[in-house]
Formats: sequence, structure tokens, C-alpha cells
Amino acid sequence: MNARNKHLAYPTLSACMIVKNEEKFLAQCLDSIKDAVDEIIIVDTGSTDRTVEIARRYTDKVYFYAWNNSFSEARNVSLGYATGEWILQIDADEKLEQEDVPLLHQVIQSNQYDVVFVTILNELPGGQWGKHRFQRLFRRGRAHYEGIVHNQLVYDGPAAVAEIRLYHYGYNLTPEQMAAKYERTTGLLRQQIADDPMNTFARQNLVHALRGVEDYEEMIAEGKTALAVDSPQTTPTHRQQIKTDMAYAYLQLGKYSEAEALCLEVLEEVPFFLDAIFNQATTYMVWGKTDTAIRYFKKFLEVKRDEERHPHFSQLIVDVYDFESRVYLNLGVCYERLAELEKAVASYRQAIAYDALFLNPYIGLAQLFVQQDSTAEAITTLERARDVGITAAQLHFFLGDLYNRQGLFARAEAMFREATTVEENADVYNGLAIALLNQNRLEDADAAAKRGLELAADHAGLWMTRAHIAARRGDAHAVREAAHHLLSVHTNETLLFPELTYLCTESGEYATAIRVIERYLETAAPNAAILSDLATCYVKQGQLQAALTGYRAALSLDPHCKPAIANLRQLQTQLRS
Repeated sequence: MNARNKHLAYPTLSACMIVKNEEKFLAQCLDSIKDAVDEIIIVDTGSTDRTVEIARRYTDKVYFYAWNNSFSEARNVSLGYATGEWILQIDADEKLEQEDVPLLHQVIQSNQYDVVFVTILNELPGGQWGKHRFQRLFRRGRAHYEGIVHNQLVYDGPAAVAEIRLYHYGYNLTPEQMAAKYERTTGLLRQQIADDPMNTFARQNLVHALRGVEDYEEMIAEGKTALAVDSPQTTPTHRQQIKTDMAYAYLQLGKYSEAEALCLEVLEEVPFFLDAIFNQATTYMVWGKTDTAIRYFKKFLEVKRDEERHPHFSQLIVDVYDFESRVYLNLGVCYERLAELEKAVASYRQAIAYDALFLNPYIGLAQLFVQQDSTAEAITTLERARDVGITAAQLHFFLGDLYNRQGLFARAEAMFREATTVEENADVYNGLAIALLNQNRLEDADAAAKRGLELAADHAGLWMTRAHIAARRGDAHAVREAAHHLLSVHTNETLLFPELTYLCTESGEYATAIRVIERYLETAAPNAAILSDLATCYVKQGQLQAALTGYRAALSLDPHCKPAIANLRQLQTQLRS
């Protein structure tokens, strides 16, 4: 007898679990239920880690059953060992909300129903939470499980809904763990469908599982097959879930008309379904229908507020349950497009208020400040992100770049070095090399540039930075080498060519400078300054007639171009003599 029965003797409650290699989460789960139930039944299906050892710390009712590729079979075995009047079915990677334990005890005293739907909150990648309801509480002997995976509880008696929360942590694993999980799940679902082609619940779950591996084409194909199945097992929820997942797949493939049509169909039946609303809003946003996107994002917020006040009962899987931060981020993007910048700033800030650890709104807000020439505010925004504990390489890179622009080179160096501890890439090393170059630490700068080129041998920015380092050293040969590489590989990087021209002329590499300018003029409109530079290079090469033509061409574009005026006079004097 445990702590629960000191206060409530009847009815008794058994927690039933099946486990396999669950040492990561099991203790957390058992701690959450040990004082809420009368007994804990654990059926192990083949653990090779510390699962059984952990289980025996909490209960002596640990049993063993050989795994037979059927979750329902194993779950029904666990039910057979239970002695309580009620069953709480919970998985090892779940946790019972402690605030809801009194409600749990209150609910099982009722004689009006046999099954209770509770709320499952799924932790998703990125720290988000999804939500759905499932039957996890039921009278012993009144229900059993069917289906080898994503099994269903089969029952005949009346059911109720209670706001009892179980937190599920099994979807926020490493990419390798998630890949293995999806492979196992999709394999079992395909087997289940092969055994029972009319099982649209299994087909619904297959479509949803394929979303996890980003197989959008197959999602659509399987969804169409499922919707064509004429089965008495099919429920409106099955169709709505399948259509919503298909709409998501169409959205990812850029097929916006198809995504829109499916979302509208679902929302006609279930206007409060947050996933369909979010899909529809996102579709309009990427489609360029910005005003309509804003309307649907606002609708999401309204429906979510209403859901919190008056929860709707639905068995639909809501993956975007706490997406307010994402919604406000997207509203910020939409308002930027419409040049409603005050609303954009407010939206980004609201996104941060909902989720202070969400990087994207900090980035969006900082970029907006940079566009408004408010670099100091951009830096403050990104420093706030660092202060709350965000460690993303993108954050460090952006902040380092802003420090470089502001002449804060030591701070920039620190940011880029932090970025390399999170993610090594060529852009980060280029930023680091620039920060070091501006501190006149040429050896360190060159080492950083070389490391970046090991990661991306043709990175244009790194080759330009190496040209700067070489020019600072007075190494004309290395300047020429960098210029030739840029000319041979980055033929379209014309924005770099004026800067490269300057480095070549400063290093006395006039022939190379001429090649750079000529390449620049192949795609860019000529201007007086660049034509004057070209003419000066011709002078240095002794090509005086070509230089004369160049200066005159520069002045035809800008009669007030001072370098062209002065150099032309000097050249004419030289030619007369």
C-alpha cells in the first residue's frame, strides 16, 4: 500500500507499463506515479541496459515477455497482471503532472464511465510541445488493446474527458535515435496495413510517421490511398488528420494551391484545428499572399486563447499547440514585407516574450535594426539572446559581424571563436580572419583563413581576406594568386572586384588589376571611378594611348571625376613632351 491509499482507499489504481531499454527516462516516469497509484506493473520485453534494475527500485512486480512485434500483445499481458480496479497506462518516456494527481483520484471515483481521455503533451524538436488526447485511464476488465503499433484501446462503455496531463519525451531524441524509431514504427504500420488494408487508423499514423522522415511525396501518395479506402473503421478524425498532413507535405513541396484546398476542407469541418490553421497561414506567407497570411496567423492566436479558456475535445494530433512564438515570428516577417516596421518589431518582441530561447526572432529583429541603420540596437538584441543562454553558431556569427562593422575587433574575435566551438564553417573563419586582420595579427589571420579554406576551398570571402592579408604584408605574389583564383572560380562575384582592384593596384599588380576590371566591366555597368582606375593601370603598364581613351571615357560619364581630370592633364603633358 502506498502514500495514495492513506487518503483514498478505493477504488484502487494500477499503473501498467511495457518497457525495453528505457534507462534514460524510466526513473523520471516512476517518480511521477509512485505516490499516485497502488501498484506498478512493468513488463520488460528484452532490455539490455539498466531498465530492469531501475524498475525494481520502485516495484517488485516486474515481469518478462518475449517481444513479438506487437505493442498491443505486450500491453494486454501487462493488464493481465494488474489487480487494481482502474488502470493507468503510461509509457516509460512519459511523466504524470503532479498538480493533476488529485484530479486523477477524483476521476476514478465516478461510476458514470469506464474510460477517460487524458491530455498527452509531446515534447518536439526545438523545445516545442504538441498535444493530443488518448484513453489512458480505464476500468480493469472493460477494455483491451488492438493493433501492433499505435495501438487502439477497444472498449464498449461510456467515456469521459479529464484535464490530466502526461508529458511525453520520446520525440525529442537524437537524429539517429529518431531515425531508428521511425524505421521501426513505419515498418510495423506497413505490416499492420498489409494484414488489414481497411485499417485507416494505421494508414493515418503511417502518413504522420512519414512526416517525421520528411518523405513528402510518399506522404501524399499514402494519404491519397488512405482517403480512397471505403471502410466502416474510417472516422472523420482519420480523414482530417490525413488531409492536414498531406497539406503540410504539399506546402513543403511548394504546391500551394493543393495545400490551401486541403486546409480549407479540414477547417470547414474543424475550425478550431490549430495545425490546419497554421499550415494555411504558412502556405499563404510563402505563397506571397501576405495579408491573408496575417489574417490566418491572427486566427491561430484567437483559437489558441479560446482553447485555453474552453478546451475542445478532439482526438486530432496537434503538433503546433504552443507555436505562439512561431506565429509572432511569422507575423514579424509579414509586417516587414508590408513595410509596417513598428508592427514587425512588436511581433518579433512578442515572439521572444513567448519563448526567450527561440533564436529566430532575435535574428529577425536584429536584421530589421541593421536595415534601419540601428546597429547598436541590433547588437543589444543579439547580446540579450546570448545572455539568456542561446549558443547557436548563427548568433555568434551575426554578433561577430556586427562587432567587426563597429570596429570592436577583439569582441568580434571572441564571438567568432565561440562560433567555431559550436559549428565550424567557412563563413565563421572568414569573420575571425577579418577580426584578426584588423588587429594587425597577420599570422593568426592567415591561419584562420587557411582553416576556412580547408572547409570550403573556393570560398570567395576567404580568398578576398587572404588578398587583404597579403597586401598588408606587402606580398604582391600572394595578392596576384588570390586575384587569379577569384577570376577563375568566382566569375560572377562582381561586387568583390572593385575592392580587389584596389588591392592589386596598391600591391603594384597592375596587369592583374586590368584583368579584374575588364572582367568586372563584362557584367557591370561602367562608372567613372572604375574607368579612371583602369586608365591608371594602363599608364603603369606603359599603354598610354589606352590610358588616354580610358580617362576620356571616365569624364564622359562624370565630367567632375577628380582623379580622371588630374591624371588626364598629367598624361597629356607627358604625351606632349
